[in-house]
Amino acid sequence: MKFSALILALAAAVVQADFFRNDFLPVGHVRTDPIINPNSLSDHVHTFYGPPLLYPKVTFDDLRNSDPNLSSGNIMENQSLYWHPAVYHVAADGKKTLQESEMTTVYYNWIPGQTRAFPPGFRMITPGAEVFDEGITPGASEMEINISFQSCWDGIHLDSPDHMSHVDFPEGEGENAPCPPSHPVRIPRLDFFIRWFNTPTAKWRFSDGNQTMHADYISGWDEDFLQSLLDGGDGDVDSKVTFRSGILHQGSDSGLIQQMNANAVPKADTTCITTEIIDNVYDLPRGINNGTLISPYGICGAPVSAPVTSKPTASPTKSPTSSPTVGITSSPTKSPTSSPTVGITSSPTKSPTSSPTVGITSSPTKSPTSSPTVGITSSPTKSPTMAPTKAPSPNEDGVCRDSDTKFTLQSGAMKHCQWVSWDRDARCSKRTLDNKLIADVCPVTCPDPVTEEPVCTPVDNTASFLVNGTSRTCAWANHSNEDIKGDRCGNFVVLANCPVTCEEFI
Repeated sequence: MKFSALILALAAAVVQADFFRNDFLPVGHVRTDPIINPNSLSDHVHTFYGPPLLYPKVTFDDLRNSDPNLSSGNIMENQSLYWHPAVYHVAADGKKTLQESEMTTVYYNWIPGQTRAFPPGFRMITPGAEVFDEGITPGASEMEINISFQSCWDGIHLDSPDHMSHVDFPEGEGENAPCPPSHPVRIPRLDFFIRWFNTPTAKWRFSDGNQTMHADYISGWDEDFLQSLLDGGDGDVDSKVTFRSGILHQGSDSGLIQQMNANAVPKADTTCITTEIIDNVYDLPRGINNGTLISPYGICGAPVSAPVTSKPTASPTKSPTSSPTVGITSSPTKSPTSSPTVGITSSPTKSPTSSPTVGITSSPTKSPTSSPTVGITSSPTKSPTMAPTKAPSPNEDGVCRDSDTKFTLQSGAMKHCQWVSWDRDARCSKRTLDNKLIADVCPVTCPDPVTEEPVCTPVDNTASFLVNGTSRTCAWANHSNEDIKGDRCGNFVVLANCPVTCEEFI
């Protein structure tokens, strides 16, 4: 079944690449975000996987020094920490019930001989997109949310001000798509799959009240050990890693889940971080610096501003030590070979092989294989030819273009003009936190409410603009390959800066 957030894409070309999987149960849920908010409670509740260290000031050394027998993952050498906004069912009366995933898998995908291990202190956030529909999600035999992290690194910075600019996605489709010159170092691509089984009919929402998925990662690997896995190929992994309590996927999801639950570790104790109630509530705690942070170190009685060791900001780039292995593996549990994906699928045994996807499909719908359609175009495609009836514009140069930055709604949710385009009728009339009409923030997306005609004639930005920290232009977006063009125009920043080039995708 298809929903309004679904974006279809062509399947990526199959090339030689290796993978291994790491399986998890949630280790805890708490309103912290160690990357974005190291000194306070975060805006919304997150679900964590890995070591039970969920406090804001957690460091790489903390993760490496933690007891691997207490990590919720099955590979003891991987002490990395992963998290995403917690998922809730929202009842008709507004009551919110936390939905803990029944199985979460992180696939590490890489090209042997070309991929660099994460250095100590490395961290990143992957941007997301809408995955839940505005309405009620029907019950299905399985629901799966998935998102992919960036797999290209600048080779210098372990983090960046927005926690994304130091990494980027490859240019083009397929496993062998090159990294951009600005981010030349290939790192493992993390594909994050969160799964529920026998899901009921319900309204699903993330803890920030939105339908938008994003995810965070702090590496907890010993760099040299991970590099040895990446150089050796996927056939070497099982013999090199230690599976906690012998937990290993052997072709049966139900068997793995049984193993995971039988050997589940205790949930993280968050009572020295916050005592907020985050389940079975009508109003979830929200807001940065809102609420009481007991200790940023998760230690009751610890000073709030205790000194911490400064984390490094750079690491020399190492070169992988082996040449790529020729050939394609044929394991029946092969990892996804796609470019970054965000969405919900329901195939319990097959791994997706598509380029970026966003949306929900319910079992037994097969993975989409059609050309990408970015966004929802239920309104007719606009071909503005009229003179402007008014001149709303967020741009300093006064031309008619949508804002290329996110804005905050009065509800506190952060959105962008592409989100508005998915339901113009309902969203153009909303207002931002500073009381601006969204129709004025997004004049290209929002037609005149009376005539339903364009309010102004859009013009492409002739200057360069930043996309995930990389300088881009509308000429770059206007690729001769329609699939690549669709992929580039699907980015809300590109769509806002290039309304003429990307007209068919608005």
